[in-house]
Amino acid sequence: MQILQQDGIQRLRIATTWGEFAMRPLLLPLSPRYILLTIALAGTTAFAAAAWRAPSSLPYFLLPLALFGAFAILGIRDLTQRKHEPRRRPAAHVRPRPTRFHR
Repeated sequence: MQILQQDGIQRLRIATTWGEFAMRPLLLPLSPRYILLTIALAGTTAFAAAAWRAPSSLPYFLLPLALFGAFAILGIRDLTQRKHEPRRRPAAHVRPRPTRFHR
């Protein structure tokens, strides 16, 4: 994507070639929205592979594997949930009436 400037108006140039269009989904895991999930999945995979490769060192890999795995599960759950709204108090939209203190 490029920003073009014509007559003082900035316009966004959308991908016009097949290469630009094909690269967009490949760069999605590196976008700021998904980078933490990407790191969690990569860490889970790396520590699982290391634990499988060296079973004698399994106790050293369990804590990082559990942490990265928990974050990966949390990220996938967040990504697949249907209702995306923050959890709030039931009466969060109700504001208390301002009071005046007279002396």
